[in-house]
Amino acid sequence: MDAGTQQLSDEVAELRRQVKDMAQGQGLIGCVLVLILLGFLAVYAWRSAGVPGDPASSKVREVYQGDISLQYLQDALGPSGLSLGSRRDQLQLQSFLESPLGSKLPVSVPCATRAANECSAIMNYFFVDNDVAAAAYMLSVAVGNVVLGPVCKSVTSEYNTFAVVQLVVDNPLTLAACALGLDYQLNRNVRDASGATEKRLRPDFLFWCKNVLIFKGEEKALAADFESAVDELRTKMSRSWKPELLPGVNMPCMLAYAAAGNLLQFFALIRSEDGAIQTIPISRRHNLSSVMGRFMAFLGSCNIARLVASYSPKAPMPSVALGSVIQAQGIHGELLRTITFFEDFVQKRVFRFQDAHAGISDFNTLKALYGNAVLAQCPTLARLHKPGAIRLDGTTLVLHLVPVGVPQYGPPEDLATLKQAIRDVLTAVAALHAEGFVHRDIRWSNVVRVPGPRPGMAGSFVLIDLEHAARSDCPQDCRQQEFALATWPPGILDPADGRFTLASDLCLVSHCLLAAVRLDPVGETLKTALGTGQLDAEGALAHPWFAADGRT
Repeated sequence: MDAGTQQLSDEVAELRRQVKDMAQGQGLIGCVLVLILLGFLAVYAWRSAGVPGDPASSKVREVYQGDISLQYLQDALGPSGLSLGSRRDQLQLQSFLESPLGSKLPVSVPCATRAANECSAIMNYFFVDNDVAAAAYMLSVAVGNVVLGPVCKSVTSEYNTFAVVQLVVDNPLTLAACALGLDYQLNRNVRDASGATEKRLRPDFLFWCKNVLIFKGEEKALAADFESAVDELRTKMSRSWKPELLPGVNMPCMLAYAAAGNLLQFFALIRSEDGAIQTIPISRRHNLSSVMGRFMAFLGSCNIARLVASYSPKAPMPSVALGSVIQAQGIHGELLRTITFFEDFVQKRVFRFQDAHAGISDFNTLKALYGNAVLAQCPTLARLHKPGAIRLDGTTLVLHLVPVGVPQYGPPEDLATLKQAIRDVLTAVAALHAEGFVHRDIRWSNVVRVPGPRPGMAGSFVLIDLEHAARSDCPQDCRQQEFALATWPPGILDPADGRFTLASDLCLVSHCLLAAVRLDPVGETLKTALGTGQLDAEGALAHPWFAADGRT
């Protein structure tokens, strides 16, 4: 080793020692700092790659602004030649995941020296050149972090497992997906020592391509819990999408990994004819405490991106990504609510519900509404997944709801489907009114479409978002700003006392569902009657506009 390289190696070792001491002294905060500082550590190593006086150092600075990592990876990540649909191909996956890329990965001299000292065989995968490593900066940093490994070597918490898995799964998968131009999303579940993650049945790691859940992962703190992580691969979101949203469309083979302590292994999830899920290993069990183990997991993640790229052109586009989380924020950036899509239900969390809904839509009102046996049988109204699936978590309202449908952000384009949507909404409104409730927030974004059970079969539209519902005899004057909703049109409230009435709901159907729609004369009469209180919900359902030809 020459003097310059030795000096760099010593400086890097000293930085790593300082970062490790910080992590051990600061607990969880220290671990967070470690993840941040690791990036700076790698940056330091690469930007100092040239020996003193060597032009390589200046070249690093020159090419830093024109990183070629994605171009380099694109050339290295050729077509997989495998599909994610047949059992025959799945048996070939292990050898494919371990196969080298089309080009060796660029590393600097210090990185190569460090790697070779621990495992000389890894050099078969590396192209050692300071200039190329500097030009492909992001890629060489990612490989360098794999060589360096996590600063906290003792893996004793699930967070530390995440720290090393991020190096060998998240980072290479993100780079490869970008290089291949995939339409992808990557997300992680929130770590929760209470076990709530498992109860919510959402994987620790999720990767979607075109809204198809194609790759997921489960992580545990201790190697002894590895089989528990494998078991959770079977039970947490084992389908790529909710079948009802794409009836008749075949799902791909889902890929996955289980990680526990310093162990990581890739799997293919196979569903048998009886519906049971099999976890088929498609890699060795990698030891992430060794540089070769980490690199083979890194390589496997790159090759998984190649498999996804081969599937992507023929992949469908589900309207809802299973496992995804939608957040709604207020005007000041505060979190108002989250919606998480599970296989069998939608979890909705409404933050500060008790404060925002006091006086009208309180928890007891909602509990009575969702617990109403008649309303639970209405097919066009949102309902609880199971009895009692409504609770308060402090001031946060938590609901598990069905059905899972396709969100609507405007009226259907064709007249027949529009009539069906309005009819289904009015059916839900009629049921609410008959049981003594008003919805108070009827608009297209609170309507979902549930496709039919088979291709070509008609589905239904469902009225959702009952969190603003109230008793129909609620005496509250809603002309006060804190009780009014922004979507209400003028004149919707009772002019005498400002109450929200049954007629107010039907006014919302007129103003929020039919306002921007071009209607025939018969449809216009329905719209006017709904907006002026001339019809109740049952009377509206009997209107001639709903006849097959729209005529009286």
